[in-house]
Amino acid sequence: MLQILLITGFGAVIGGIIGTMGNCESGACPLTASPWRGGIFGAVAGLAIGLSSIGSMSSSNQEQLKQAADKKHPNLIVITSEKQFKKEVLESKLPVIVDFYADWCPPCQMLLPVMSKVADTWKGKVKIVKVNVDKNPQLSTKYGVRSIPDVRFIKAGKQVAKEGGYAPEDIWNQKIKEIFKLK
Repeated sequence: MLQILLITGFGAVIGGIIGTMGNCESGACPLTASPWRGGIFGAVAGLAIGLSSIGSMSSSNQEQLKQAADKKHPNLIVITSEKQFKKEVLESKLPVIVDFYADWCPPCQMLLPVMSKVADTWKGKVKIVKVNVDKNPQLSTKYGVRSIPDVRFIKAGKQVAKEGGYAPEDIWNQKIKEIFKLK
């Protein structure tokens, strides 16, 4: 957060300096019409740069976030490779729900705690895994994921049903009972 504020402030200062030195006669130039317009334009540009830097966080930071998520949602399995997908999903003795998601997707983020509760409810009977479509594009392509969240029901290595979008916990529990024939 501090990084974003610093970059935004730096952009505002640079934009303000350019606005002071500019000679825009028409007043339509975003940077050189006035110091205020230059500052605002610079701040917006700095904010955009700061926000784009969030996605490029180091792998150690990403690992720390994953460990925190694992502690908060211990019964969800985050898939990180095709090899792990094969082991956890296709070779699973239990039925599996695969939640294709992305970190930037608001409905996906709303679904995370719901799926965590569902995983807690069905622990030992149904496995719930999450696949990040940005980090595993080969899997999302293989399964024809077109929009997210996209939830697939897998039994004995074969897809038996699919659902899209957000739904509350009771709906997912009902679907598990119906699709996997569980009580």
